[in-house]
Amino acid sequence: MESNSRLVRVTTADLRKVLASLKSERDSLSKVYSSEVKGVLESSQQCFQVAGLDYSSITGAIDNTFKTLNTNLTSLIDVLENDVIKNYDELLDALRQKFGAQFASQMQSLLGLR
Repeated sequence: MESNSRLVRVTTADLRKVLASLKSERDSLSKVYSSEVKGVLESSQQCFQVAGLDYSSITGAIDNTFKTLNTNLTSLIDVLENDVIKNYDELLDALRQKFGAQFASQMQSLLGLR
């Protein structure tokens, strides 16, 4: 049987830190794409044409990749913020309201919620 010393506890604060980090990374990727990647692609247009490559296909593929990444990160952020954290907080509040602070604290410890 596995020992409880390996139990990982995740707090709402931990989840909020992850949420903030995801938002920051999403925004950073978007800024880098807009301010750097697009500029490099535009300045390389003639090089692509000289090499016989279709500039619009290349930029379209890269644009779609960044849009998909942004959409997926936004979806993950929404689930974490609106489902996971909200439900996590609601569960903790319900435990506190139903059973009192001491029982709720013991139950949270048993469930590994704090």
